[in-house]
Amino acid sequence: MPENKSIEPTSMVCMPGPDPSHDLTKIMPTKAPSTTDITTSTWSGWESLGGIITTPSCVTSWGPNRLDVFARGTDSALWTKWWDGSSWKGWSSLGGIIVSEPTVVSWESGRLDVFAVGTDSACWHIWYDGSWHSWESLGGILISPPTAVSWGKGRIDLFCVGQILLVGIRLTKGSGVGGAPLEGSS
Repeated sequence: MPENKSIEPTSMVCMPGPDPSHDLTKIMPTKAPSTTDITTSTWSGWESLGGIITTPSCVTSWGPNRLDVFARGTDSALWTKWWDGSSWKGWSSLGGIIVSEPTVVSWESGRLDVFAVGTDSACWHIWYDGSWHSWESLGGILISPPTAVSWGKGRIDLFCVGQILLVGIRLTKGSGVGGAPLEGSS
């Protein structure tokens, strides 16, 4: 069973610029969430996003003027906050009990897939396609947080360190889940 290391609760800070689709979001030692725009020659001030998070955050965009931020809250549930092109919306719990930082990916407009390690050390998945769906277990015994990437519509590659080796899982819309050790793993 992987050790569940506790980290000091931190918050995210967001520095908005003239084009919010290029904001920078990072963990700040102030324990207050924030973001900043990196596309202009001048930086705007840091803006607190409120809340208290207990893991590093992850952020993705599924379209123009849309940012979705995810992190584990003090209750160990997954929490999200989003930018809709004009303002940040309040933190909202997506439930679950996760023991790792989440990872998020979007493979088309209006689609979000979030992955994290659950209390059973398995990889857990929740997704949005107009509404949030229930958490589902993808199995495995993970000893690292998963990392997800999408390289095409309906395609997600998910990487993690398993109990014995590095594992790659390819998720394809409608075809279920397939996992295999990566070449060179032992």
